[in-house]
Amino acid sequence: MKIAIIGESKLALNLGNKFISRSIDVVYGVGNDFELKDKHISWKLANPSSSERFLTYKEAIERADVLFLCCENDCYKEICQLIGESSLTAKCIVDCTNSSYPKGFNYNITMLKKHAKATKVFKAFSNLGLDYPSNDPLGLIKETYYCGEECEEKLMLKKLIAQAGFNPIDAGDFDSAMLLEAFYHLKIKISASHTQKSGFDFKLISL
Repeated sequence: MKIAIIGESKLALNLGNKFISRSIDVVYGVGNDFELKDKHISWKLANPSSSERFLTYKEAIERADVLFLCCENDCYKEICQLIGESSLTAKCIVDCTNSSYPKGFNYNITMLKKHAKATKVFKAFSNLGLDYPSNDPLGLIKETYYCGEECEEKLMLKKLIAQAGFNPIDAGDFDSAMLLEAFYHLKIKISASHTQKSGFDFKLISL
């Protein structure tokens, strides 16, 4: 199975490293101006001799069995259009982003579903944020939430989440995607209202 991770965020690099450490075949889809130089030193250190791992957005999209979108919102529309124009053969697409607030929850995912043709679409890892793990220096976030249609691909996603080292928590069908985005933006609001630099997160407990 080949995983393609689209985007140049810290989350993209971190998830890629986690999957690679489990011997999963990973490629990154990056912008045309991306180069493994000082600007991207963390990417270079993590992939010292694997420049072939870095493809254009289009190339990565067309080679993927599973596609993870970990990109910034300013290039999300372009990537969705490339997905719509591509000869996509991926089993599923996993959106890991959060729409810009207050532009509207599910703005990204609605755009993605419009271009994804018949490919299954899920949401996962959005609680981490694109800056992960810089926003969790102590490694306290141990779980992530995922949602989407009940099917074989959803079971595969659950397994991939566990392989990335997180406790996968099923948030239900695709209608929950909006709730997961609201969940992320709420914790950002709470963090911003405090003067200390430490961030805040939610912990799910069973009663």
